[in-house]
Amino acid sequence: MHYLLDLCGQAWVDDIRKMGFARTLDQPRKWFDEEGNRPSQLTTCLNQNGEEMRNLVGRFGGYLLVAATVALTAIIWSMALCWKLTLVVLACGPVIYAITRGFERTTGLWERRSSGARTTTSEVFIETVFSMLLFGIGYASVVLSWIPQIGTSQEMANQLLRLADLPKGSSHEHKGTLKVRQVAPVKITGLSFRYPTRSNALVLKDVSITIPRSSCTAIVGRSGSGKSTITSLLLNLYESPKSAQGWPTIALGGVDIHHVHTPTLRSLISIVSQQPSIFPGTIQENITYGLEDSSPLHQIYHVRAAAQAAGIDEFISSLAQGYLTVIGDGGVGLSGGQAQRLVIARALIRKPQILILDEATSSLDPTNAKIVRQTVQQLVAGQLGLTVLIVTHAREMMEIADKIVVLEQGRVVEDGPFEELARRNGGKLKALIEDPCEDDETNA
Repeated sequence: MHYLLDLCGQAWVDDIRKMGFARTLDQPRKWFDEEGNRPSQLTTCLNQNGEEMRNLVGRFGGYLLVAATVALTAIIWSMALCWKLTLVVLACGPVIYAITRGFERTTGLWERRSSGARTTTSEVFIETVFSMLLFGIGYASVVLSWIPQIGTSQEMANQLLRLADLPKGSSHEHKGTLKVRQVAPVKITGLSFRYPTRSNALVLKDVSITIPRSSCTAIVGRSGSGKSTITSLLLNLYESPKSAQGWPTIALGGVDIHHVHTPTLRSLISIVSQQPSIFPGTIQENITYGLEDSSPLHQIYHVRAAAQAAGIDEFISSLAQGYLTVIGDGGVGLSGGQAQRLVIARALIRKPQILILDEATSSLDPTNAKIVRQTVQQLVAGQLGLTVLIVTHAREMMEIADKIVVLEQGRVVEDGPFEELARRNGGKLKALIEDPCEDDETNA
């Protein structure tokens, strides 16, 4: 019975977990910024809380069922023997201490009577009724000791059920329906933005930027200037506000971002972040990670083409197992530069129209950072039709770009070619690249 209940409990929890995970992914980015919705907290809820929730059925369910059966059987039997006496005894049932003490006294009395061989029919009858009731209710009292554990499991189960009950389809990401074919050029006009959880702080202030198709643009600035906020808005992670005149503040390929189908938008934009994500599996599986199973891009020809464009094909081919080499936990270790180029290959295999490099070299040592810069430089020179957006504060990455946009406290303070801005006396870019105190950006 316990095995079947445990099996049912596991199946129930798995269904709730899947539903909760699906509903969680359907929430807008601002929901994850709220207290209690951090990724680490959600992971704990889906994993540990699910196990506690399973205990409600798999562990405690069996005991409760047995206790209820024993108590009910005892009461029915006692009622059959003498219903009047049974009702009298049940009246004092809630007093657990008295029940326990009464059970002990009755047991002792039975032992003394048996040893003395002095019994009468009436006494045995009454004591039988008492014994059955005390045994049944006494077993139930044992269950009461599990109430704190049951309460804990119930509380954790409620947290998991909260995720499963999240609204579906209410995010701004579901508003757009237009499946565009082009997302470049990018035009940002009069964009002002504040995060929903920090409504008193204006992060972007009347920002206007044009990113031509097949160009390389670098958005630079100190930490907190709003660089990464722009990339989040381009991916529609947050809903971009309309201008005061009602015009769209972000247009992709000439279309208001509010009208664009979000999954289509994100299929045309790839992003490489500061920390490369490597998953346990083969190199080929890592490069194709996230592609639909039916996608023809899984073919080794496309995988190698992406790796060659990212400058890592030569290294992969030198391995004994090639693209079937297992990496990640328990596999071959990669250097920081190799991991970052592998992530770039993962971004390129999707054949994006826009490639965003968000501080892609800031966590690398100088040698690996140089290798990644050379890879990006080759991409900019050789990938016709690819629009590259670099978010950085590293001078070497700025030099790759055709155009530099300098942000300061959420405003565009300079824009133009790197060489021109770097020579400008009193210029913001010149001050930025000459300042050695700039820290690595983690969240701007």
